[in-house]
Formats: sequence, structure tokens, C-alpha cells
Amino acid sequence: MSNTQQLSFWRREFPRRLVRERLWLTGFSNRLISKTHRRYPMTNVQKERIARLRKSGESYAVIAVTLGLSENTVQSYCRRNGLGMASTDKDSRAGVERACAHCGKHLGKSRQRTKRFCSGTCRLSWWKMHPDSLNRKAIYHFICAQCGTPFDSYGNIHRKYCSRACYAKAKTTVIRSTETCP
Repeated sequence: MSNTQQLSFWRREFPRRLVRERLWLTGFSNRLISKTHRRYPMTNVQKERIARLRKSGESYAVIAVTLGLSENTVQSYCRRNGLGMASTDKDSRAGVERACAHCGKHLGKSRQRTKRFCSGTCRLSWWKMHPDSLNRKAIYHFICAQCGTPFDSYGNIHRKYCSRACYAKAKTTVIRSTETCP
């Protein structure tokens, strides 16, 4: 076998051998992979224990280790059978009737993310009436570069002017000062 033939052989064979070696090192072979991916049905006893443990507040991981099941199997079973929430937040998400925080209109039962308002107008008017409920952390205090009045800026640390009008005045002042008459 010539050197070029040997080189082409190793280019083809090396990735195959590497894959086989990695499978062998991790403990998987064709025989083992087929055995580990068999699906066994969950017994009624396991289902009852999952429900009991979940209602007592146990996590998916603890239940999985206790029963010798996969955590994903436990999570899927809980999600399909309404055992998803283990805390007191369960009542707010699992179909409890709610009302709009602004107008009191009935929102109905929802198993998805809980709605707080019936419409965008109710949401905007409620937040306008309750500005103290906002959790604002990025409030910066400045003095306007044009008029000199103090103002607060939310979320923008590079702001210079208190309003668009002051910004426009400052720009026109700069343009006029740079113009020269002949």
C-alpha cells in the first residue's frame, strides 16, 4: 500500500474509529443504546406516588430519584395531569377566576399566565394612577444644559436636556453661534 493510499484510508477510518472509541468509553454500544431507550409504561402505583409527593410540595428531581424515574418523565406526567404547581401560587394559575385590577371586569379562568387587566387602556390608566407601584431602579437626576432646571431621567444616563424644546433651542443656538457673517 502506498503512502497516498494509507493517508486516504486513515482519513476515512479515523472519524469512524474515534466515534466507536468514544461510544465505548462512555459505556454505550449498539446493544446498550437499544436497551436504554426502551420505553416501559409507568405503573399505577408510581402515578399515585407522583401525585402524592407533588401535592406535598416535592420537586421533580426529588420525585424522580425517589421513584427511580427520569426527571423529564415525572415533569411530563405532572404537566399532563395538572400537578405542575406545588406552591400556593397553584391557585392563582390553575383556573381561579380573576377580575381586572382597574375596572373590576371579570377576566375568566385561565391556565396560562395570569392576566391582571382586561385591556390595554385599563392597564395604562391603572399604572398612571399608581406610579408608586412601579419598581424603578434606574432613575438619574440631572440639570438641563439649556434652561438649568433639574429633571429626572429614567434609564438614560447620558441625557442632557429636560425636553425636546430645550434640545431644539440648544441646537439652534449652536448653529447660530458657528455661522459667521462676511
